[in-house]
Amino acid sequence: MTASSLKATGLHKPSLIQDFAYDPPDVPLDILHEDAAILVVNKPAGLLTVPGKLANRQDCLISRLQAARWDALTVHRLDCDTSGVIIFARTKQAQGFLGQEFEQRRAQKTYVARLVGRLEPDSGTVDLPLGSDWDYRPRQKVDPVHGRPAVTNWQVIDRTDRETRVRLTPHTGRSHQLRVHMLSLGHPILGDQIYAPETLSDHSRLMLHAETLSLHHPATGQRVTFSAPPPFLSFDLPSQVWCLTAADCVRSPCRGQPDADLSGSGRVAVTRRACMSGPGPCRRHPALRGLADLCRP
Repeated sequence: MTASSLKATGLHKPSLIQDFAYDPPDVPLDILHEDAAILVVNKPAGLLTVPGKLANRQDCLISRLQAARWDALTVHRLDCDTSGVIIFARTKQAQGFLGQEFEQRRAQKTYVARLVGRLEPDSGTVDLPLGSDWDYRPRQKVDPVHGRPAVTNWQVIDRTDRETRVRLTPHTGRSHQLRVHMLSLGHPILGDQIYAPETLSDHSRLMLHAETLSLHHPATGQRVTFSAPPPFLSFDLPSQVWCLTAADCVRSPCRGQPDADLSGSGRVAVTRRACMSGPGPCRRHPALRGLADLCRP
């Protein structure tokens, strides 16, 4: 029986994460840019881009955005567990234009991820076709026979013997592409509940962030680039929590207790003790979400 017939008959095993509890973060919208044609948002991890099929999964980024900007229209998606830059249209014309940017692969994206283990060499390309694993939905898998082409470039940012921080550039947009391609290298993304569940006890979120998005503006035709720094830490700062910016620190549970202003960097460092003495668990703040492993006393 083929994968398509399995899908049609429903004769497949239950979802791999059927008991997944949807608990979207209660955080304000982070709008990076807006004009008459587009809205660019920094999506938090743990929030669906569009409503899910179940009744308790209606809270999502597009519904929150439309409550503040009624004309927002979906163009593309990020996985629920992925944070980062995502673009929305404000007119049907802009939506069609931006849709073509993605369909014709004129839109370019980069991601930052933290991987299990020490990845060698310094750069490379994964060119492996991907398809659905119908026995274990929503899992995807490398499928040389029925899979669709998928290509990802990777570049090491820094590494230790225990993990590697990489910048990923996908040239196709398959479901779970980056997650499965990194798994194929033997270095899955930390905090991945599907492909690396053994890392969940130490990482409260998927360590994958959409860092940049570059495409042509639907009104001007000019190429524009939007970016948002990753909200999770590099692995080489085990004794401190680092807010993204001084402003983030003031708004976070760390507020009022900065230990050091890193001259010229615009960043503020705070100790774990200062974070834990704040008015709430630091994992609930978008600038610190995913740092529960460093915030525990």
